[in-house]
Amino acid sequence: MINIFDLNYDISNEDIRQIEKISRLRRKGFAYGLSRIIYFLVQSLLQFRINLFCFKRGHVNFVVGSKNQYRAMSPVQREIGGQFVSITPNYRLKNSKYYPTFIAFIISLPFFPLLLYYYTFEQSKYRRKSMRVMPDRYFQAFGLTILNKILLRVFPPSLIVFSNDHCVWQRSLLREAKRLGIKTAYIQHAHVSRSFPLLEFDVSFLDGDKAMAAY
Repeated sequence: MINIFDLNYDISNEDIRQIEKISRLRRKGFAYGLSRIIYFLVQSLLQFRINLFCFKRGHVNFVVGSKNQYRAMSPVQREIGGQFVSITPNYRLKNSKYYPTFIAFIISLPFFPLLLYYYTFEQSKYRRKSMRVMPDRYFQAFGLTILNKILLRVFPPSLIVFSNDHCVWQRSLLREAKRLGIKTAYIQHAHVSRSFPLLEFDVSFLDGDKAMAAY
């Protein structure tokens, strides 16, 4: 069974309560959430995010989902080499490989009734709210899980470098990399708190003693 809440740690965790901290999301509901699924599905198609060859077999692959993550990883990439893989549908990095998020969306389509099932029987009011407002994140969890099983088995990198440990794209990829024994590393890109998930990477580079104490 796919744990869509663990994979979406950032928006499902009741200690972080991220949905309630973002003012533009506080009064949103089903209509807004459904529009997000449609928007990111279309966006992924228009950006041709269909490249099944995004990971380079036997090489270092840096998965990046934001400008801040890129800034944290780019000095390391310049030193050791390797390629960037733009993993989130709303971040575009020039000269990077695009992760096939459109294909992940398509794979997820048959699981939409299961998503509704999860919502119907979820007891946490906060989690139900997060599923109404950002269902695209939970929806993608199904396709990402299946797609990563294929991609990492056919094109296993020698090392995957992350700069995020709490969003669905990275957590899904990390889960499969660990299952297949692919080496992983983490480079911190922002402040962290004790509400963040436990580190599960082979090597983690943290920004000082405060970050280490928080983890």
